[in-house]
Amino acid sequence: MLTVLVPNFTNWAFDKTETFRAQQLMEAGIVDPVSFRIGRSITIEPRPLPKWLAKFVPERQPDWHCFVLNGDYLNMLEAEVNGWLDPDEVQSTRLDEVIKHICETTPNCVWVFEPGDEPIDLTYADKGAIWIFERIKSAVSRKGALQAFAVLERSRGQDQGSYISDPAGDCAMLRKINEVEMVETDVEKKLLGILKLYSDGSCTSGEVVHAVVLHFGREKEIDFDLWNSLPEWVKQDVINQLTDFNAETEFYLPAHSESLEVVKGNYLALKSWLLMMNIIKT
Repeated sequence: MLTVLVPNFTNWAFDKTETFRAQQLMEAGIVDPVSFRIGRSITIEPRPLPKWLAKFVPERQPDWHCFVLNGDYLNMLEAEVNGWLDPDEVQSTRLDEVIKHICETTPNCVWVFEPGDEPIDLTYADKGAIWIFERIKSAVSRKGALQAFAVLERSRGQDQGSYISDPAGDCAMLRKINEVEMVETDVEKKLLGILKLYSDGSCTSGEVVHAVVLHFGREKEIDFDLWNSLPEWVKQDVINQLTDFNAETEFYLPAHSESLEVVKGNYLALKSWLLMMNIIKT
């Protein structure tokens, strides 16, 4: 199931359609519930905000709206990406158009993909419509594990304090940001600094991942508890970047970094540790 949470909803440029159980929705507090239909495979229906998704909504902005994308689009997408259809049988679900339109017209929306009963254990920020669509395609592919995830799409022009990179609030490092006296090592201080810059909107998620790899890759003995305290999206992005990384891999090197050989050494050192800890699977 794909759900989108939006603040201050007004309207979308989709065809309006009948809202099922409209009376029940109004009794649940949804004023004038509106639904949309996109092509033959997607219907966007309003729903009360589920309790397990409330953690993604800023407490100071309670008036959020929840919409579920119903229809046959996931089955169609699954058949397409797994090659179960002949090329002339493939039909566009238009899911990419829907995600793009909502991201562009509704700042600060939250996307939640929950295939089956999978718990949400991966959280990302500021990934963009194309990334979200490709991530859903990857999730329905039978090549990998089925994973639920959430994506927080922030507007750069709006209050960056509405979200932090770990909305569930269970990241020990982020809880320490304003408690500097609890920080014991230079590595912790640097990591907390880059996470604080990210939470303020002053650096990108790619810069966070690069900094994390460099700091851990320099350590002779990596602190597992410190690794474990990182936000889930940081750990997952590091794992994704290092899984296929090797000495021949070409990648963009920020201007302020050390030499390419030194940086690659840091990347390979952290990958070696992640392999040893069975965090990256061979």
